[in-house]
Amino acid sequence: MKLPFEYSSIESDMVGKRFAVYRNRIGSQRFRKLVEFDMKEGGEAEGVSEWNVEEGSLKVVHSPKDGFYEFGGLEVVNGKVCMSGYHSVEKGSMYKVMMSEVSPIGEDFGLCISSHKDYEEALPGIYKSLDKAGFKGPVNVVVGGCKNVDAGKVHETGNVKVITSEVNHMGFTALSEVSDVKPYWMLLHDTCSVDSDFVAKASSIDIGLNPDMVLFGDADEKLEIGLYSAEYVKGLDLGLRSVGMLKKLVENASVVVESISVPNYKGEDDVYGSGIMRKVLEMDRVGVRKYVGRRMVGGRP
Repeated sequence: MKLPFEYSSIESDMVGKRFAVYRNRIGSQRFRKLVEFDMKEGGEAEGVSEWNVEEGSLKVVHSPKDGFYEFGGLEVVNGKVCMSGYHSVEKGSMYKVMMSEVSPIGEDFGLCISSHKDYEEALPGIYKSLDKAGFKGPVNVVVGGCKNVDAGKVHETGNVKVITSEVNHMGFTALSEVSDVKPYWMLLHDTCSVDSDFVAKASSIDIGLNPDMVLFGDADEKLEIGLYSAEYVKGLDLGLRSVGMLKKLVENASVVVESISVPNYKGEDDVYGSGIMRKVLEMDRVGVRKYVGRRMVGGRP
């Protein structure tokens, strides 16, 4: 990409590719995707109305209702060169838009699952759902809250490694075992399960902005489930207390993509056959569910 934008260079460099437009507050590291679309010849596009070049700027028309995005500059975002501009409905505001080529994560992620010695009986449920979904990537399960005599044990079965640990960072416990085996790790809880189409959905998650974190929900909602860059996590001090940890992780990150699959409550179920009803929290776009107790006893995630 080069400036100013020209019709000929857009046709040669961008046609036939898929792009995403993100919105963020100027100076903020938090991004939210607005639209994905396929760039086609002659100003046509699939996913938005059209595109054209005006006075050295690329103009992408979303729809008559949603206005247009105008890109007149380039900006480096966490090591990736992106197009920067504004949204017509927010021109002059504190918000800007960024456009990058969509880059699906594919198989470049593992799973890390946070558990606790008092609740690890929930783990067979998520194992069963992963088997049914056909997930073949590495799975690191960290069972926290173990005493010295039990801590440090490792048990491997197939692609699943279970590590016992003294640490207890609640929902964040499994981040202590993130490694370079995969560039990204999806953080889940033992009270989660995945849908049968999980592999296809998760593999399509866009990492085109080179994010440190991709949260399934809004960062302000204190739900840590999402993707974490191994490079980012390994440079952190995970000795922090769990309270306020998500806020700290977001603040320290260079790029956080949030709300890629806004969680929705879908009734209640006695998931574990214990007589305790749990709310079913669905993150449908990524094929993940979390079962939330009516009472968060002891801070149980």
